[in-house]
Amino acid sequence: MHRPLAIEDDEIHVWRAALDPAVDVAADMARWLDAEERARAARFHQDRDRRRFVIAHAVLRLLLGGYCRCDPGALRFGLSPRGKPFLREPTSDLRFNLSHSGELAIYGLTRGAEIGIDVEQHRTELAADRIADRHFAPAEVAALQNLPPHQQSEAFFRCWTRKEAFIKALGEGLSKPLDSFRVSLLPEAPAASVYVAGDPAATAKWSLHSLVPAEGYVAALAVPMPQCHVSIFPRLTATDLLNSTAGPGAFPPPAESL
Repeated sequence: MHRPLAIEDDEIHVWRAALDPAVDVAADMARWLDAEERARAARFHQDRDRRRFVIAHAVLRLLLGGYCRCDPGALRFGLSPRGKPFLREPTSDLRFNLSHSGELAIYGLTRGAEIGIDVEQHRTELAADRIADRHFAPAEVAALQNLPPHQQSEAFFRCWTRKEAFIKALGEGLSKPLDSFRVSLLPEAPAASVYVAGDPAATAKWSLHSLVPAEGYVAALAVPMPQCHVSIFPRLTATDLLNSTAGPGAFPPPAESL
């Protein structure tokens, strides 16, 4: 199972982690977090949410430590002016993004280019909550409403995750209105492009990829790379990462490529 982690300039690596270990496993993994992360974890009122945060961020540290060949606990993070985390120490051109929903975390990593990734657990009630009407571009709303009812929920999450991934890659947070750009959402349409008002070059510059990281989940990633190779790795569990005979933080080879 043990292998060195390496990523080329035109590669994107996608990792997944289960967030449902036993309480003692989550407590054990908390040792890799820094004081600020532990303080953030302590602010969650629900044990479930605290455990999910700890595992998601501990696995991120293990992954980054694997790529940077350093102790996961020695990593230091900074924040962009709009709050996007980046690796401050050690200095690296490695870029990453983390998203989690329900009991699943997903991670996107690449070199020299910003990346955004988003995952959502499929919840029919959320898709029916008129979020699209309030936040999607008019063309997206129309495309969604023209689909047969049984396809609308899945199309909503395709659109939502693609838009969130793009926003996260930009690093602009909520300052970028979701209706200021549009993405594809129809079942037969590829996720490849994003159309940004006032930026005709965006279509040629950006690429989107849809992912199905686990049953009941929808995900997407966005990168300012028109051509890239995406490798998707097997889902990690906290127990495996702690108990591997190759040592903590041992990682499997890719499971599939896009």
